[in-house]
Amino acid sequence: HQGYSFPTGTIIKAMKVFKSGYNPTSVPSTESRVLVVATDETANGNGNNVYFFNLSNVGEINSTPANVYTGFDKIVDIAFKKGLGL
Repeated sequence: HQGYSFPTGTIIKAMKVFKSGYNPTSVPSTESRVLVVATDETANGNGNNVYFFNLSNVGEINSTPANVYTGFDKIVDIAFKKGLGL
């Protein structure tokens, strides 16, 4: 089923699933459960944005973004980074 639909004219610049790189004994609950999507929505006046979506245990996308970050200039790529000491 369709989890989320972006406005017409949206260009997906990057999509990544959170992979922490932690060893199997300390895998965070978000491992493979967060999808991050960077978009170019300038064609419809919404600028460049980054969306965080929660994924179900079978990979379905939650229909409401967990977070949306706006105000970016052109997005080329996105990356995750582990926190220090974790």
